[in-house]
Amino acid sequence: MNRATTIAAATATATAAALALSAAPAQAATYYGRTARSVASQIHCVNFVGHGGGGITYKAGVCYLNGKRVNVITFTNRTQQRSWNAVAKAAFGTGFYWGNGTGALVVAKNGNRPAAALGARRLPGTVQRGR
Repeated sequence: MNRATTIAAATATATAAALALSAAPAQAATYYGRTARSVASQIHCVNFVGHGGGGITYKAGVCYLNGKRVNVITFTNRTQQRSWNAVAKAAFGTGFYWGNGTGALVVAKNGNRPAAALGARRLPGTVQRGR
């Protein structure tokens, strides 16, 4: 390689690296169609025990997220997740919370807010509550 080719290659590499670093942050993870076990692993939830799924969920299981026992639930598509959210909002009271990500959610058995907030941060997502 001659000097001009080397400089051009170095400039192109530096420009590509600068563009990659200045690009907008990646969108939140999408968990549609994934198993609850794989989501639990990704959010660092340990001692996972699967509980199957069905109905308005795809897969579900229980694990420990920073020492909090939580359920991880996944969905096959957005419609299925919206159905679960609608049922949960109607069925549970205002003191029941869950962390709602794209295609997955984290909820404690008793619906406590700290577990929901932790789940929402890890997925990432938002904290939802019953009505």
